[in-house]
Amino acid sequence: MNQAHQEMPAAGDTQPDPGKVVRPESLDRLREHVDAAAREVARLRRENQQLSQSLRELWSKASEEGRGTTLSLEDDPEVLRLKIQEFISAVDHYLEIGE
Repeated sequence: MNQAHQEMPAAGDTQPDPGKVVRPESLDRLREHVDAAAREVARLRRENQQLSQSLRELWSKASEEGRGTTLSLEDDPEVLRLKIQEFISAVDHYLEIGE
């Protein structure tokens, strides 16, 4: 066979280029999932460190005060008061029904 004239492989008979690395699409998707999971683990570790620090600070405050429980609320006090009053009213209602 003449070097200048080579037959083209038939459809489906193509040989992969030995110098080219071909990764299946599923491997790329798996890699993306693993990377996403690793990022989530790192985020959760950072959050855990922050929560641990907050807990240490709360324990430290409780030790300094020496009595009671430290209660930290993010809600507006008036909104919290209304929620508690609604809860008490609901409990009272169910207690009255049961009598």
